[in-house]
Amino acid sequence: MSELKKAVQDILNEKPILMESYDSTFLHDFHHILRENFGITDVNHKKIANIVKLANASNVETTEALRDVLKEQLDESDFSTREMSDDLKKRLRYNQIKNFDGTKDTTYHESIKKVQEFQIGISHMQGGVRDITSADFERNWGGRTPEMREKLNSTLHFEKGVNPNIKMLTIGPRWPAEITYIREKFSIDAMGLDLFSIDKSKIMEGDMHDMPIEDNTYDIVYEKNTFNKSYNFRKALDESVRVLKNGGLLIYDECMDYVAGCSENARTNLKSHKWTEIYLGDSIEEVIYSKQEKAPENQQHWLGQVGLFIARIKK
Repeated sequence: MSELKKAVQDILNEKPILMESYDSTFLHDFHHILRENFGITDVNHKKIANIVKLANASNVETTEALRDVLKEQLDESDFSTREMSDDLKKRLRYNQIKNFDGTKDTTYHESIKKVQEFQIGISHMQGGVRDITSADFERNWGGRTPEMREKLNSTLHFEKGVNPNIKMLTIGPRWPAEITYIREKFSIDAMGLDLFSIDKSKIMEGDMHDMPIEDNTYDIVYEKNTFNKSYNFRKALDESVRVLKNGGLLIYDECMDYVAGCSENARTNLKSHKWTEIYLGDSIEEVIYSKQEKAPENQQHWLGQVGLFIARIKK
């Protein structure tokens, strides 16, 4: 092993990396990891001085530029995230998705369109081509535990009480029933955003990484089991903050800590809410709720934890 490769791996191994991506490597995200794990944004920081020296990169001015130099000198495949096995992908029926052979193993760097096709295929396979009733949807609503569900419900009721004209965006609802449910249960003006829509009065078509929504539009941005499908979680969070009003709530109810690795569907492996707090930094006014629980037993062959996160955003 080269000295440079060892020096980079030593830093990557020093602290747990709390967010992994199917669409990126630890080397590609090296500048992000330096900031998120160590607070390093200055290329002259003493902790990375040896890496700068070994890479002959004394002339670079940013940690992102240092990353680019490292990518030229090292094999990026040596820094890949763990990937779900083909056997488990079959067990989860990935191979039953239309055009699976043409969309598998594709990252967003290669084709965002193919990534989106895969995700639409997953949603269609799981019943997204037709709506369900509000009663059927209620069983899917909220956090994975009674405590999480109660916290989500009480938060929405409270926000509605403070602001009767509250507006809420739900990311990746799949079924229009989610919007119907929120409108009826909480009397909130809700709208969905997804890659496809069978009812445009309730769900607009768009990508969560590039929302067709003006800045400062919503009081609440909520998502369930959608950020884990993000091909660029940092960008999806940036967009969520952009469309939120000052003082608005960011809420996610997520699958977390994949024990089986990332995949074409489970693209973002968020291991801890702490990563979200670090990434958003000063954009968070207050963390209202942050809870992680062990995944349901019937999902533990691929999933470690589930969690609910609620934060008030300042801009």
